[in-house]
Amino acid sequence: WKSPNVAGWRSCVISHKSLKGRALRRKAVKAEYEKLEEEFAFLDQFLQARADAGLSQTQLAARIGPTQSAIARL
Repeated sequence: WKSPNVAGWRSCVISHKSLKGRALRRKAVKAEYEKLEEEFAFLDQFLQARADAGLSQTQLAARIGPTQSAIARL
């Protein structure tokens, strides 16, 4: 890893997709990730439903109770 003050530091930046792929090659990581598949699927549906309804995070929070920041953390 290079400090941001060093020329060429951007060459060390890795995309989320690449990092995820590298991590999932490890059996233990992949097993834990797969345990969360149902939770991820639920969250994807939740976020899609919010988008389909055209609601902002703030509007959704007002309707269901938590704070906007709690919605954002989903």
